[in-house]
Amino acid sequence: MLMCPDHARNLKQDGHSKQSIREFMAKHARIPLKDMLASSLTSLDAMPSSAQWLLRMDPETLLPTIPQPDLVHIVVVGGPTGKSDLVRHLGGPTITKAVETPV
Repeated sequence: MLMCPDHARNLKQDGHSKQSIREFMAKHARIPLKDMLASSLTSLDAMPSSAQWLLRMDPETLLPTIPQPDLVHIVVVGGPTGKSDLVRHLGGPTITKAVETPV
């Protein structure tokens, strides 16, 4: 999660920590089963027999999209624009680059 300084400051003033935000997101980030199945790369016909039980569930059942709080990484970045963003890393390569202050 990329969080602007304004949002980070407001959350801190309200008593939240990075860990409490991670826990909130893991608890409340849910998607209906029907939407999760619709976005799956596997067709329902090709679903393994070990996962067929999902098809017997209520399609409106809310499933977690963040299985554990420690999977949420929060970085405070940017200027005072009041805009934050959540960046989902879904298996793609991680690219890091050192940021250096110009001399």
